[in-house]
Amino acid sequence: MKIATSRHVDPSRSTYERDGWVVAPAVLTPGESESVIAAHAQRQWPIVTDEIREWIADERWVASLEPLLGNGGRFVREQLLTKAPNADTRVPWHQDAAYVEAAAGALVTIFVALEPIDEHNGCLRMQRGSHRQGPIEHRPSGYVLEAVETPADDGVCVPLGQGDAVIFSSSLLHQSLANRTATLRRAWMLQFHIGGE
Repeated sequence: MKIATSRHVDPSRSTYERDGWVVAPAVLTPGESESVIAAHAQRQWPIVTDEIREWIADERWVASLEPLLGNGGRFVREQLLTKAPNADTRVPWHQDAAYVEAAAGALVTIFVALEPIDEHNGCLRMQRGSHRQGPIEHRPSGYVLEAVETPADDGVCVPLGQGDAVIFSSSLLHQSLANRTATLRRAWMLQFHIGGE
């Protein structure tokens, strides 16, 4: 399995356009990561608490998108993503665009690691450059969607330190691995609409 390292990531617009994703290191401090976890622990779904609203409105999200896309976009949705300990729960290959109606490439996902995430506890695998193929057909797979045609290779595993984020195109084909550790794995996903209304 290929694993992205700091030598392979470059938070630049050209890398984002070429690969469909970049890693933004230390977007949150460890203390801020814990605060986001605590805010979600108090949440009664689907209510968005004032504390979560404050995190959504934090200017660092838009600021992290501007160098890559030329503008910061408009917030669409957020979700706490967890993987239970010692669980073989995998999310199959898919594009986030399959879940939200929008023009191809109009959505960007910011996936923030609220604790260290690697190949042992459910890191994301990315298919470099797959965003350039545009929307692809998906089908239901349990409670999620999966690409009808899956890639021939495993893609690139993108490990993240606590507070790091991977920013990627909604058209990028990606999946997540199982959590084979004894601890819960948590990440926070925010999505933004880029461009026109």
